[in-house]
Amino acid sequence: MGTSLMKRTSDIPFESSRRVSIGVLTSIGLALSAGPASAATREMPECGEQQLLGYEPSDTEVKAHRQFSIPTVHYAFGTKLPAWGLILTVHVDAAGRVTCYQLKETQRYERIKMLNRERRELVAGLKAWRYTPFGRTNEAYVAIVTERISEDELPGAHRPVANVPLAAARILLQRSSCYGPCPDYTVEVRGSGQVHYVGNSFVDVRGEHDYQVSAAEVARLVESMRAKDLWSVRDRYSWGGYDNPAYKLTLQLGDEIHTIEDSNGDEVGMPEVVRAFESEVDEAAHSKKWIELSNEALDTSCMPSALLRPVHRRTKHAAIHPAC
Repeated sequence: MGTSLMKRTSDIPFESSRRVSIGVLTSIGLALSAGPASAATREMPECGEQQLLGYEPSDTEVKAHRQFSIPTVHYAFGTKLPAWGLILTVHVDAAGRVTCYQLKETQRYERIKMLNRERRELVAGLKAWRYTPFGRTNEAYVAIVTERISEDELPGAHRPVANVPLAAARILLQRSSCYGPCPDYTVEVRGSGQVHYVGNSFVDVRGEHDYQVSAAEVARLVESMRAKDLWSVRDRYSWGGYDNPAYKLTLQLGDEIHTIEDSNGDEVGMPEVVRAFESEVDEAAHSKKWIELSNEALDTSCMPSALLRPVHRRTKHAAIHPAC
């Protein structure tokens, strides 16, 4: 029966047999490449122009609907990029799932066409992103969401930190002014809990003031500095932009000192832990009570009226202070 339906391979001329063999191999290859594990079926597609038309929620609304933490793209120490940071726009369907994306640079706002390995991993993870559906309770709709993605350079070779008593620790944070109302001040926190504040401009309280915070707060700050491996990051991160404020951290443990200058550092790959630690210093030093005049500041120090800035529009406190 088999002989009547098909010829034996030995009966097929050589050239015909060769074409059949090549065709079979080609078919097998196509079948393998089109299988469920192929890269093409795994990748999140880029959005077309029509897919980026729709309701655009505010940043506040996006934050309220976001069910995940925005990732940071990390690169090995020494990585060079033409621009750091991404503007990611995604099409979110009525079920809250991301269906396509578009990437742009934060500095030039140009569309990114070639993805490096780290950015491809970011895109691959978009399928797991979820938002609470936008819209009314019984009427969800498509949303065009824009997220800012930070990219940073990981610290270099680990530099061990001196193991000294807490009393030998000193942390200084300096924030400069800008072409605008950026608070210009300095806070110095010592291991004993002593804090020295100097207000220069665009703060509600100017001049020098000394006060005390708990040693436990300082201990947590020093431990955070160690955990973030700040001693291993570069000493300067700077990128153009003369109208922006600059910040400087001075970290001292005993005789060892490490400084970190941050002038638009996030635009040149500064590790996000640096900016996070700057905020932690402000929190431990209770800087806000001086920047925006508070009852706590009034209770802390005797301030001559000359040092009090006219009441800031953001505060509700009158410029009342104890007699000196």
